[in-house]
Amino acid sequence: MKLITRFLYLPAACIALLSSCAEDQTESYDKFEDQALEAYMTQKHPELLENYQTEGGYYVDVLEPGKADAKPVNDTICWVKFDFSGRDLSGNIALTRRASEAYQLGTFTKYTHYVPYYRYCGILNSGLLEGTYLAMRNTLYLGEEYAAERNLDREFLLREGTKVRVYMPSRIVGSGGLSGDGGYEGQYSLSAKRPLIMELEICGIDKNPLESEGSLVDAF
Repeated sequence: MKLITRFLYLPAACIALLSSCAEDQTESYDKFEDQALEAYMTQKHPELLENYQTEGGYYVDVLEPGKADAKPVNDTICWVKFDFSGRDLSGNIALTRRASEAYQLGTFTKYTHYVPYYRYCGILNSGLLEGTYLAMRNTLYLGEEYAAERNLDREFLLREGTKVRVYMPSRIVGSGGLSGDGGYEGQYSLSAKRPLIMELEICGIDKNPLESEGSLVDAF
């Protein structure tokens, strides 16, 4: 009986050990990638080091502050229209919603509707790239010198008209990397476990998408 019990315990112990090893490898890779991304930012964009966001481990650069009188994205549950372009650290485009970039890349098709993405943005993430969701819903903390030079508040929120560039580690991009199709693809797909540079512009916010779309149909 003792022998049988030992045999039962052995597989369970092996499973626990393998699970522990997998977690250790993930944590080790995340730490390594954080160090590599920090080194890249130090070399290429040292002014953004103070703009590190602890939740998600990404860096942000505010290109356009947006409409001062507009409500921020996280003010309510809403649907967001946003334009974006995603690149690897070498500048190769992996995904775009922009016709001009698609022309340059040779991926443009006349059957593709190059318009801003339109997605639900609520209290819980549902269908958004995690890094994009975090940037939209969270308060972004900017460095003192960076904010002063650009006349920005140190606690910054995305709103209509805001344009930002976000430098994301792979854990908030997705385990399978990033790629597009149907005219939205870039030069290359983003391999798994690779950081992403996402240029993001908030084009509009709708609290009631049915009403908004109904108005567009009526106007047409």
